[in-house]
Amino acid sequence: KDAAWLEGTTPIADVITTDLGALIGAATGRAAVVLISDGQATDYAGREGGGDGAVEAAAALAKSRQGDTCYHTIQTGNDPAGAATLQAIANVTSCGSFRNASALAS
Repeated sequence: KDAAWLEGTTPIADVITTDLGALIGAATGRAAVVLISDGQATDYAGREGGGDGAVEAAAALAKSRQGDTCYHTIQTGNDPAGAATLQAIANVTSCGSFRNASALAS
């Protein structure tokens, strides 16, 4: 059962650009990023963001770094559009992966 405090917004592009960029943007070497999300991008007000540029943000961050950036995405839920977004983020570089959380339970 989902905890109420886990529900909320998913501004994926903003998190990648601002927060993740601050953490690993200037670093060199390989970076592994684990993104756990339903893949449905919403802004801080909870409005759907239509993908919100998350794939482009992930690609820009990977391109700006010296070293591989490996995005490992895990989808909670089963929304097809969310899966497509998370798969595309994982495929930004050749070292990423995509899984649905239900596949990790066994």
